[in-house]
Amino acid sequence: MIQIRLWIAPAVASNRDSIEPLPFGSAVTGWLLKPFAVIMTSLLIGCASAPIATRINDSKGAETQTSASGPLLERALHIPAADLASSYFTVKVRIDMLQFAEQGAVVKTPERSIDKNNVKDVKAELEDRLSTYETAINQRGYKFIAGTYFSNASASCANVPSLWVRGMLMGELSTLNITQHGFIANIAQRAKHKSSTLKIPAIIVESSLALADPGNSDFRFRGEVTGDEITLRPDVNEILATWPSWMRPPSRADLSSCRILFAPGQSIVPFSR
Repeated sequence: MIQIRLWIAPAVASNRDSIEPLPFGSAVTGWLLKPFAVIMTSLLIGCASAPIATRINDSKGAETQTSASGPLLERALHIPAADLASSYFTVKVRIDMLQFAEQGAVVKTPERSIDKNNVKDVKAELEDRLSTYETAINQRGYKFIAGTYFSNASASCANVPSLWVRGMLMGELSTLNITQHGFIANIAQRAKHKSSTLKIPAIIVESSLALADPGNSDFRFRGEVTGDEITLRPDVNEILATWPSWMRPPSRADLSSCRILFAPGQSIVPFSR
């Protein structure tokens, strides 16, 4: 029987007083699912189309019919927007991971094992939580960020162990297009010399974003929309909490100093530091 052991962190959101921990940790790892060769191949992808105008607008979200209520909804309505976006992202990724238990594998966590016998209950629990988060996000609203952008990574990102970040730092992944459906955005990014597309989902709450490295779902980023620009930073606490014990972790200082800018216009001003 196949067993899958998940690397986890102790809580969903970085804010201690926000949303309580999930039943089996806060994040599922991408280390087991993304071999290095696959990650490398996915980053060496083709050139993007000509730029179009970018529009970033406010929205209070769509009206939804739901019975979600109670303490979890109250917390989701009042925690920092970045924490709510990250929590939604985490739960969505973990629901997707349950397919392995449904197919007969045993998913191991510190709290329990998940297999065919209990995966239905675990999935229902997580889907209910996800629905509550969705209700909170729609009530709080979100920015519209659809459009074409050009990326720029600060020189301080050089020591960040992410092929995605390195691709932007080297100028290979300089153009991206964002589409959006409600509070879920989809980033399509191509490298200069290949034709396939790298696709990265993101969750937007108010002006905050949560997304992950396309090669590793544990390597999280948090973003903030300011005007027509989006600034991303590694989610330092989440990355270090979920880093495998058998690998040397990145420096907290290196992670904290790294910034990525998405901006309209082909010639964006480089970071000064």
